[in-house]
Amino acid sequence: MLGKGRFKTVQVGYLSLSHIRPDGLRTKENERVAVKRPFVTSEVPSSSTPQIVTRFTSNDEHSKFLVKANILLWSASLWAFTLSYITHMTSQLGKPPFQVPDICFVHAGLAIFRTSTSYDSAVVNTFLIEELLDTSNSGFTKFINNGSAQPVDTAMLAHPDICMFLTFTQHLQYWKSGGAIFLSDLQGTTSVLTDSQILTNPSFAARGMELFGDGNVPQALENFPLEHHCNRFCI
Repeated sequence: MLGKGRFKTVQVGYLSLSHIRPDGLRTKENERVAVKRPFVTSEVPSSSTPQIVTRFTSNDEHSKFLVKANILLWSASLWAFTLSYITHMTSQLGKPPFQVPDICFVHAGLAIFRTSTSYDSAVVNTFLIEELLDTSNSGFTKFINNGSAQPVDTAMLAHPDICMFLTFTQHLQYWKSGGAIFLSDLQGTTSVLTDSQILTNPSFAARGMELFGDGNVPQALENFPLEHHCNRFCI
């Protein structure tokens, strides 16, 4: 096992598919990938073990990862827009006198195991498959938490340029969306981001629907103009 977060376990797996793609996942046979599954913890009365980890039911696991896949899709789209805007402004104004970090978003997808090959057959398990990050150089870092526009103190000390750049990307997304949306919970290596959250107004969702899962913290969206501090990337 690679690790266990607050909500998911991460293990190394192998992705073996017949159709090889030029980029992203499936670029080679037997590709090593990160395999994620959600879990829930529960207290054990009168036990020396404080908590036990259990899996969700097949339907709940599937539903949770469909929401996560939607977040990843929107995250990649917002990040692509951000990079496109930076490229456009650089072509108009020239390169800035400082280096702009080269960061991409993780390639990911869902692997769904069903009782048969029929698409409408029952789901047995759902896995989130991501490219395996190389943490040998910079490690894995939480740059910005979900409930604040301020970088994590330890991350700011270790990677100030990355943190300032990421806060700028939040500013850009917030500004260009009219204060409607931006990426948060930014974490990963200094070159690849993963497992982000999207902050937006829950009123945008259809009645009775959850928009972007539990990580959508409306208060953080409302507080962004007060908490964000512009830096050299913003100006």
